[in-house]
Amino acid sequence: MNKSIIPLSLTNMQTAAPANLEQICSNHDNVIIDLWTTSCTRCPAALDTLTSLTSDPAFADFKFVAINCGNDTQQCDDAREILEATPAPRWSTIDHYYAPLLEKEKAKAFFGFSQVPFYILVVQNKIVHMGSKKSFDLQSIPVRVRDINNNIAGADLQRTPSPTNVTAADHAFKAIRGDSTDSEGVEADVESVGVVKMVDPVEPTEFSNFVFSLDEEF
Repeated sequence: MNKSIIPLSLTNMQTAAPANLEQICSNHDNVIIDLWTTSCTRCPAALDTLTSLTSDPAFADFKFVAINCGNDTQQCDDAREILEATPAPRWSTIDHYYAPLLEKEKAKAFFGFSQVPFYILVVQNKIVHMGSKKSFDLQSIPVRVRDINNNIAGADLQRTPSPTNVTAADHAFKAIRGDSTDSEGVEADVESVGVVKMVDPVEPTEFSNFVFSLDEEF
């Protein structure tokens, strides 16, 4: 099964409107999510990096989302003060959301992390990569995502759906995770969608076996 994004209930920190992470990701083909907290000393630098990428032409087709993971409402207020600090708001080219304690715990259980900053790459509403700043090569993301999208689009045009109704896109995402066999025991046509080469061999490829070297525990 492909790893879809979790429908976390969030608050838009710019408008105070309720939001849903699954809906946010479904509105954009490519999304980079950064999870952070106000107590994390390395998170501001990570957000500075993402902000610089929003003006990079290579990332023109990406939506950048930052989620402040809170323990109480005070942290939400603290985060808003940071974002709105004078003389100029910080990280204003990123969409900012707040996850209250219950949603933060859901995210930790779902994504398997306990420290921040933590990045998640979502392509066509599917998680294809996640990890810490050390294991998440932001500069390589545009090329990897372009290859994923091109391979999925080309494979879907050329392939006939199998009797198990598993699409080429399913196989592509399975290959990204290192899973070459579908739930019915059908061998995925990994070579035809050409995505295995995009998986860094030194990084884990199964979500359940991810080993992260993260920065700030919370």
